[in-house]
Amino acid sequence: MEKLGGKFMVDAMFEKDIGLWPNNDTEENRSKLPMIRGLVENGALDWPTQALIHEVLSIHTSDLQHIHGRGRPYSAEKIFYLPTGIAGDCHAMAAFGWVMDQKLYIVNGFADKTNYHSWLYNAEKDVIIEPTPIERYAYFGYIVEDKVRFVINELSRISDLFIEGQLPRELALPFFLRWVKILEKAN
Repeated sequence: MEKLGGKFMVDAMFEKDIGLWPNNDTEENRSKLPMIRGLVENGALDWPTQALIHEVLSIHTSDLQHIHGRGRPYSAEKIFYLPTGIAGDCHAMAAFGWVMDQKLYIVNGFADKTNYHSWLYNAEKDVIIEPTPIERYAYFGYIVEDKVRFVINELSRISDLFIEGQLPRELALPFFLRWVKILEKAN
């Protein structure tokens, strides 16, 4: 009964979202409904709320497809926090962390069954590297294959973090030098 209830709630919250934001009533967003239902059913997402559905609808369709199709739970038992972690900038900080240590994997998915999130993963040590200072209890996601494209998508935000002084300036030169080397290898 709960699975049926979850499906019903996803649909009801989606329709409520459409009522509040009519521009969200698109074919693309309607194509996301089965994926959202599946993520709720398998426990990757919490019970659907208006805020959760609204956030999930903002995720690019291809990312949601990857999370739904290739995502898996990650153990939150061993977590290391990036010393440079910044709340609210998980995607940019995951990209930053990967440039600084390419042995890590970038993982994209959901944290705490409610938040769209990115983090780093050390497969050798089975450790999550949390790119924010926020404590998390659950992770579900997929390993990003095209890490260079992921970083390119976050490069503007990373630059802003240096300019705003949220990332130490002494890390800017090592970051950008490593990034140039990664780009040279990619071509």
